Amino acid sequence: MINPLHTPCKSCAFAEYIDKTQTGCSLGFIDIYKRQGAEILEVYDNDLEFYVINEKKCIGYRENSWFKQYDLADASISDKIIKFKELNKINYLLVINFKKLGETEEDIKNIKTALESLTVHPQKIVFVRSASGDHTTTYGSINKMMIDAKINCAWRIQSMLDETISNENILHDIISLNKSYRFICSLNNSKCNDLNNLIETAQHIVYDKLEQFSVLTDKERSCIIFPGGVYRYSIAQNGVDLLADTNTYTVI
Repeated sequence: MINPLHTPCKSCAFAEYIDKTQTGCSLGFIDIYKRQGAEILEVYDNDLEFYVINEKKCIGYRENSWFKQYDLADASISDKIIKFKELNKINYLLVINFKKLGETEEDIKNIKTALESLTVHPQKIVFVRSASGDHTTTYGSINKMMIDAKINCAWRIQSMLDETISNENILHDIISLNKSYRFICSLNNSKCNDLNNLIETAQHIVYDKLEQFSVLTDKERSCIIFPGGVYRYSIAQNGVDLLADTNTYTVI
């Protein structure tokens, strides 16, 4: 029985056919879903015999009309795959807490290096700093760092009035206030060399392997990434903080 939540492959640009029978998926997603135990139904209508991925919304489903906006409606399937992968990047907010990382010239240089390494840029960056005292991290210096690192995304400075708030509580507040970002990434050490590797690994898990993770980190735990929605649900429904139990972290 077909569930209300399902994906019919019939009109997908990536559906592969021999004559009028679907044989596969140009993205390889049908095989991945099968390995994961998803129910793949073979159905037909008056036109074609095709697959239905039951109880799942396929992230790869694109009708050919979708490619018209990029003048690729008549392009080869390989060009369409390239465009799909180019646009389907992990959606994340990056948190950089100067109160935790420091504001020395070396700290700023290391943070800029980490940002420069990114192949998948964040949709937004929140820079956290103390509201009191003198700062080397002025608006101008942060703006220059963003320009030098060639990071073109929304960003803002969040000034903390309460010096006693922990980094964990700061993250909790940011997660609660920023619900439009699927993932939250936190830079925990200015000398982090694995930020790009972390983001690319998350990208591979979500968009290539079609899998999920709770918390992903590097060996030194200098940076972490986790799904904000799962974090909020876990807190609200179970009272469990996903970040509290480091034994559940997946280390890259």
